[in-house]
Amino acid sequence: MRLRTWAGMGCIWAVVALNMAVAANAAADDAALRGLASTLGASFEPNLGQADPRVDYVARGHGYTVFLQPDEAVLSLSSDGAQKAAVRIEFEGASRTASPEPGDTLAAKTSYWLGSDRSKWIDNVPRHASVTYHDIYPGVDAVYYNQSGQLEYDPRVRPGADPASIRIHFAGADAVTIDDDGLLHVQVNGGDVYQHLPKIYQETNGAHVDVCGRYVLLADN
Repeated sequence: MRLRTWAGMGCIWAVVALNMAVAANAAADDAALRGLASTLGASFEPNLGQADPRVDYVARGHGYTVFLQPDEAVLSLSSDGAQKAAVRIEFEGASRTASPEPGDTLAAKTSYWLGSDRSKWIDNVPRHASVTYHDIYPGVDAVYYNQSGQLEYDPRVRPGADPASIRIHFAGADAVTIDDDGLLHVQVNGGDVYQHLPKIYQETNGAHVDVCGRYVLLADN
């Protein structure tokens, strides 16, 4: 599993985006990752009974499923239909009561016809291009969306909000390290998660102004 991240922590308007693609191991080449990324669905279904009731939205991709809640995204890795591992990408200290707002509704719908009891079937679940949780921290929103076939998220920092409030905890990881190139490496049973170097920018008068930044590894992942 690879996660590529652009992190946004500017004082005007900042964005962090997270791309997800599944790889068999850390040695998978870029061409394989690009090909795999093109297969990802990266759309968001409201939970109408097809997932744990605590989950708001579900996104499915090749080899993974993501379950969204106000303060976390649970990433379940699978192979040949069997779950291999799960890691919780938690916004530490974030609001647990933030309400999700779906983005544009897509033409495709999903139905779950499981078992012979039709009363338990779930028909025509809408799919959305994005989901936004407002004010997970004061003045900070979390936006999940599709970018070029990959799943991403942006913590967006409004004017006057503190970007230092954003802390991400990886629960269920065997280890979290920063390599010599500055990439964040999250080791989990069943796969490796990589977050590429942060690309930080703020929007000023309609233009993107780059800001330097890096990961800081704190205690306990």
